[in-house]
Amino acid sequence: MLKKLSKYGNSTTLVIDKAILELLNMNESGMVRLRTDGRSLIVTPVASKAEGEKVSYDPQEASMALKEAMLTKLGLQDFDPNKLDVSEKTKFEKSKEAFAKVFAKHKSVTTKCFTEAVHHKEYQEQLSLLADKIDPAEHPEAYAQQSNNLIVQFWPEYGSLLKDIQQVYKELA
Repeated sequence: MLKKLSKYGNSTTLVIDKAILELLNMNESGMVRLRTDGRSLIVTPVASKAEGEKVSYDPQEASMALKEAMLTKLGLQDFDPNKLDVSEKTKFEKSKEAFAKVFAKHKSVTTKCFTEAVHHKEYQEQLSLLADKIDPAEHPEAYAQQSNNLIVQFWPEYGSLLKDIQQVYKELA
């Protein structure tokens, strides 16, 4: 089977088909060990982390691990808005509109922060250290809080966006 690599931010991804995951008794949040023999990349499923063995993430991988962990925690990994009943759909649309307004209000801030963050060496180093300290897959809330604090440390104006997001959560609760 031939597969094409894909660009994802500053990284490259290899998509593994569901049939292969099933064949290897893995799922999309499974752990793998990567090694090479100098010519080939060898991907081996790992049942779980060995005691004391640390998962290493680059900043983008940490963000993806955080996203997956939060979706799983919220029970939204297979979320399909088309399967909502009328009242759930109304609530979903209301929350979507509320968050869209917040992000539209802060568009220049988010654009500036995330455009600069990708190329900001010190920020990227601090984010990598954070991912080494707090595993985003195991402790998503703590990682999210600390990564937000880090963003605000480098881009203080991002704090106003975070306050508005918290306000929307309170209003929707």
